[in-house]
Parts: sequence; C-alpha cells; structure tokens
Amino acid sequence: MTRDHGRTWMLPRVIVFAALVAALAAPTANAAFPGRDGLIAFSSCVSVSSGCGGRLYVAEPDGSSIRPLEPGAPSIGESPDWHPDGDRIAFHPTSYGGLSLIANGTGSRAILPGGEEGDSPHGFQWSPDGRRFVFVRGATQFPNPLPPTGVWTMNADASGQKLILSDTESVSYGEPAWSPDGTKLALVVHTRSDVDEYGDRDIYVANADGSGLTNITNTRTAPENAPTWSPDGRSIAFSGASTESAAPDIWVMRSNGFDRRRITSSPDHDYLPDFSPTGTRIAYVVSYEGPDNPIPHSDVWVVDVDGTDARNLTANPGTSDFSPDWQAIPEDSTPPETWINEPRSGAISSRDVTLVFTSSSPSDTLECRLDGGPWSNCHAPKVEGLSTKTYKGLANGSHLFEARATDAAGNVDPTPALKSITVNAAAPPLPDADGDGTPNQSDGCPNEPATTANGCPGSPSDTDGDGVVDFFDACPTMVGVAASRGCPAAVVSGSGGSPPPISPSIAPTQPPTVADRALRPRRITAKARPLLGRRLQVSGRLTRPPGVSVSACRGFVVIVVQRGAKRVTRVRSALRPNCSYRAVLRLARGRRGRGALTVTTRFMGNPTLAARNGSTVRVRVR
Repeated sequence: MTRDHGRTWMLPRVIVFAALVAALAAPTANAAFPGRDGLIAFSSCVSVSSGCGGRLYVAEPDGSSIRPLEPGAPSIGESPDWHPDGDRIAFHPTSYGGLSLIANGTGSRAILPGGEEGDSPHGFQWSPDGRRFVFVRGATQFPNPLPPTGVWTMNADASGQKLILSDTESVSYGEPAWSPDGTKLALVVHTRSDVDEYGDRDIYVANADGSGLTNITNTRTAPENAPTWSPDGRSIAFSGASTESAAPDIWVMRSNGFDRRRITSSPDHDYLPDFSPTGTRIAYVVSYEGPDNPIPHSDVWVVDVDGTDARNLTANPGTSDFSPDWQAIPEDSTPPETWINEPRSGAISSRDVTLVFTSSSPSDTLECRLDGGPWSNCHAPKVEGLSTKTYKGLANGSHLFEARATDAAGNVDPTPALKSITVNAAAPPLPDADGDGTPNQSDGCPNEPATTANGCPGSPSDTDGDGVVDFFDACPTMVGVAASRGCPAAVVSGSGGSPPPISPSIAPTQPPTVADRALRPRRITAKARPLLGRRLQVSGRLTRPPGVSVSACRGFVVIVVQRGAKRVTRVRSALRPNCSYRAVLRLARGRRGRGALTVTTRFMGNPTLAARNGSTVRVRVR
C-alpha cells in the first residue's frame, strides 16, 4: 500500500489491506519540531470492516498511560498534528477531511469544513512558526472520481488560501511536510502515463512557495511515501520499498537524497514515520497482513534512528492505530530574574552582612559574589521563598554584592541583582592580655598590669635621656627627638640608618588621590539609539576634567530600561579607560519592548565616586 498525503493507491500485488485503507481515509505523516520529547498523539479505529472514523488518543513516549486526548469519551478525528508550541492539536474531524482544533484539552472548534469524497481538504500540517498550514485538496481514494486540486497553504484561521502546486491529469502532488526552518517542503509527486496506470511516486523537495521542485529519490522501481524532516533539517525519513512488490519499510536519507539507509526490515508494512523532537527516535505504523492476520489491523511502533530497539507502543490486535505525531515541548529560553531584598543600600554599622534574595522560581540555583570576585554557590534552603547568605568580617568602606539565578533549563540571569552598601563599623578593641588599658602591641609588659606609659610597673626608663621612653624609642642609646621616634635627625635622613618601619596595622590611612577627588563631582552622560532586530544601543561617558589620569576611570555603569513603571531589561557595562561606555540591549518581543522607553544609567563599583551621577534619557522604539 502506498499513499499520497491523504490519497491512497493500491498496487496490483498489494490488495489484502484495501478494507483498512478505506476505513482509515487519509492517514498522514507529520512534521517534527525541535524540543523535548512529549506525548505521542495517534488515531485509533476499532471496527475496520464496517468502516469508522478514528478516535484521538495520546500516550507517553514509552507507550504507557494511553488515554483519550480529551477527558471523557475520545474525540472523533484522524491525522492529529501538534502545534510547534505543543499546546494544541489540529486534526480531521471527518473521513472527508476538514480541519478542527483542540487547544489545551478544552474542546474542539472547527476551522475549515470537510468536503465531499471527490474534493476534501486534508493532510494539514502546521508551519514551524505556528501561523500557517500546508494541506492537500483532492480525492481521498483511488481512482480519483474528480481531478485532484493540489497542494495549498493558508493562514491558521483558514484565511489566505493559496494554491502552490496544481495537479494535472498525469501528475499529482501530496504529503507535503515543512522543513524545520519553514523555507522548504518535502512532498510526494505521483506521475502516471497511458503505459503505466500506477506510475511512479518519488520524493521531491521544493521551496515553501512551490517553486524549485527537485526529485531527490528518482527510483522508478520502488514507490516512496510519507516524507518527514528531522528536527535539525538534515535528514528526511520516509516509507519505501526496495522493489515494487516488496512490503514498505522505514528509511532515512540526507535532505538532498544521499546516504539512503533502511531503518526497519519486517514482512509487515511499515509507514507514516515521524521523528521525535530530540531527533533520536522515530514513531511509525506497522500494518499486519497475510494469512497470520485474518483481520487487518495496525499498531504504533517506536525505533531508534539507528534501527535498534524497535518497540510496539499500542499492541492491540483489536484496533488499528495510525497517524502518530510527536509532541514537542519547547525548550525554555527565558532567563530567570533575581532580586536582593535585604540589606537596603546605604551605610551599615556591622562588619557582618546578611543578604536576603530570591528568584523567579523555587527550583532556581543561586550564585553570589562580592566586589567583583568569583561566583560561588549560595543556594541556601529557602524560608518563605527567600534565601540568605552571610559575609563576615567585611572591611570598612563600599562593597558591591551581586546575585544571579540559573533555572532548571540552564538559563542564567544576564542581569544579576546588585546591592551597594557602605560598611561603617567601629574598630574592634585591640588585645590587652593584662587588662591594664594598654594594648598588647604597645604594652612593654603585656602580662603585668600597670598604668604607666609603657604598661610596665614602676617608672619608665629613658636610657639616652631624650624624653622618649625606651619602649617607644627606636634609638634608645642615641639622643633624639619625639618627632623622629627618639632618633637623631641624621638617622631619619638616612645617613646613619633608619628607624624600624611602622606596623601596617597602625599605619595611617591614606586619603583619596587628587585624581579620585577630582572625579567625585562629575556626572555620567547617556544617549540611546534604536537598532534593527528590537535592539537598543546605549552609550555615554563619565566627564573627566583635564589633567586627571585615565587610571581613575574604573567601575561600571548599570543601565535600566523601563516602559512606564515596568522594567524591560537591565544590563551592566564596564567603564572603558577613557571613561566611556557602550552597551547593546536586546529588548523583549511584544508591546513590552516597544513604544516610549525610559533609559536610566547609574555609575557604580568605585567607592571614590559620588552617588550623584545618574542620567535619564527617553527613546521611542517601533
């Protein structure tokens, strides 16, 4: 048995299965969209001999949990075709074609009515963008009572119907299948002549508008049917036979027709292949004929693309299951959002700071970093949806905290949450082992309580009599002055040695450099310019007075784009050595990413710069 996307022709040597063909009326192969493997939808017919419309069912990829597509009684329909988003199914409501739609299991609605037996629209397949259908108008059975019409396209609401390939008396077109990028169609071309009534059936590839028709199989001795693309667009699976009299098997070839290889090999008839969304398996139909099967029927099978691990999913001799279509669950490409709830920005009097943060989903993994350091895992158990991270012993001064989330699909928040604080904590008391009020580092007798200047009992000694007690005198045997730590001026100048260095722990803090002070009152400028592809370029600079070193230009600019009160996106751009910055932002699709937008910039990451450096500009994106 061979078919042309809803047309069925019976070869002279294959006539046992005629009753089943008439009952199933236009089974179709379906397109594969990339994503994760979801449910397998199929049609099932109980009584073949008396004729019946199929019922719609779904099953897990391993064949378990077979159930009606809709709760309750199975929907009457054939040739289910999942939408690329996996949230609705198009199908034939009657044996004479037509198009109906089930969205999220909420009931069906008619899109296009079915025709009579001589002119029925059938074989509907969604385009990869989910906005159009490709389908066939023509007779459902052979010989055709009326001249077939050909291959058509239309919008998802049945408007804009357009004939792209018109049948003739000697050539008919059927079984069109979209390529994953929507630019090509694979289809079956049936040519007939006075000499050969049944003619040839080869697989062709054409442009989406029907132009550029190219034969990629060109086998006159064996018919091919039901082409379907792999999710990556590199391969085409189809049903074909090695000779005209042989039972058809499932084959795979490259999209240009080369490297043809057999996937199944059985005495039964294998047809209607459909790639899984991951491209690793193929669902197909096996129809059983011959003396061992007095009642013709069919099952849905699944096989790996290398031909191994073939399994019967439905395995019910009392029914005929056909037209499998694999649901693609779209990969999640939306990055998560991250927020730091506490502490609030500003001054903090403690050296121990606890961050409180959250993200879009409880399943997200969270990372943190401090002052531009490496990212580390901070996915602590959540309490009421919030996670915490404590940093201990922070130094006084400005600090920048960042947190970002990674969702279960591996998407990382491209705009980490930022929190800038200033630690202003009192210095901890210095160790004083003897408790006499003189810290150990200044106590000449750290284990002997005394209230003298050197922390030792009795009068402090001054060997050289220069007024600087020996404990604090860097030159205890040389008469010096207190300003030189008890050493003569010659020693301080370097002619006779130098006093010991001052301990780093008590070294005075250096004030900000002249360059840093000069940058404090400067402001950040910004300008925004829309780009093609829903992008926005934001650039500007931190104004720098003449003579100030460019080494002072360090830090980054936080850019926030809003539409009204709602944030569209946020990015961070590092300041260049010449105090300029530039960033290209990708805006959201839909209304949120267009219209009048407000762009706000703020300079961060350099504690020597003042906070009054924000800039706000407005831009309109069409």
